Parts: sequence; C-alpha cells; structure tokens
Amino acid sequence: MARQLVILDDYQSVAARFARWPELEDLGIETTFFTEHLGGEDAVVERLRGFEIVVAMREHTPFPRTVLERLPGLQLRVTTGMRNAAIDLDAAHKLGIAVTWTAGSAGAAAELSRAVLMATVRGIPAQDASLRAGGWQLAPGIELHGRTLGILRLGRIGRAIAGYAHAFGMDVLAWSPHMTAERAAEAGVRAVDRQELFGPRTPDPLRVGDRRPGV
Repeated sequence: MARQLVILDDYQSVAARFARWPELEDLGIETTFFTEHLGGEDAVVERLRGFEIVVAMREHTPFPRTVLERLPGLQLRVTTGMRNAAIDLDAAHKLGIAVTWTAGSAGAAAELSRAVLMATVRGIPAQDASLRAGGWQLAPGIELHGRTLGILRLGRIGRAIAGYAHAFGMDVLAWSPHMTAERAAEAGVRAVDRQELFGPRTPDPLRVGDRRPGV
C-alpha cells in the first residue's frame, strides 16, 4: 500500500511544478495537493488523517501540539523555507515526528521589498489605475536618491535590500540586537541604536517635500 503525502495551501496551484513529485511513485509514495486552506484545528485533523507526510507552505497552517497529538499517523512534516514558527518542534520531537525544511531565497524577499517600496513612493497602483481609466498622472512621485532607509536586522535579506538601496543612492542605517560596526561596514551600512532607527528624525529642509516627478 502506498504511503500518503499531502501538499497543503497550494492556493496558486504551482507546487506541482516546483519538484519532481511523480518520481516519488517509484518509492511507493502517492502525492495529493490541497489548494484550499483547511481552516481550524478540527478541519486540519479531519483532512489529514491517513497522511504520513505533510508538506506545507510556510506558516499558513499551524501545527501546535493539539493538532500533532491528534495525527498519530504523521511521520514527517516538511516546511518550505528554513524556519516555521507555526510548528511546535518540541511536541513533534516527543511524538516522534521528523521535521525538516527546504532551502530559502533571500533574493526573492529582497526583490519584493524593493518592488513594494517603489510602488509606494511612486504611487504606482493608483497611477496605473488612473491611466487605465483614461486619466493621467495623479501626483508626482518621491525620489529615493539621497534619502535614508532603515533596516531592522541585517541578515541575508537585509544585506540584499541594502545593496538595492545603494543602487538608488540611498543612505542606509541598520540595527539588530547583536549588530557591530564591523558587520555593518561589510554591508556598506551605518550601525545605529534602536532609538535612532525608530525614533523621530530631524527633517532635512532640502529633501522634505522634494517630490520631483520621475522621468
């Protein structure tokens, strides 16, 4: 009898293209894809009974002790990415459930952060909607060159974001509990304390209100 593997929260129906799932059939593993979110704990337990392997998309479906204890057949829990705070690792260990993960991408998160920043300061969603409705530019955008970007925690993603900020000519500040000036310098940013990163900044009269239109 084939062992049962389920992919959770594949709401975009893309997981089937990201791995060679059919090859698992040679190992006696049958794969099922759930595109809908299962909801509360009772729904999760009801749908996952009989599955020995669960692969989940990030933290969309939590697996606390109260769920894990009700899935006696579960043997392996895989999560996309390097961390998943929605899994009770202590409970999984005590129940004999192996937990593993896939490689993560710092580039994807950094690129999305840059896209969101640009869309915000340039008002791209509203400008695009206006153009499609037959209108024109609603307001000039904000130029990023010479402005300051603050980064909380300078890990892989933070360093990638800092690199994009430098390409736009921005001044970059960073803080984390274990930040050092040397580590910040390696990323080309200036280490500051928490108060300076989150506290009010003195307005620069040469920049505040400088909302020059983009080219």
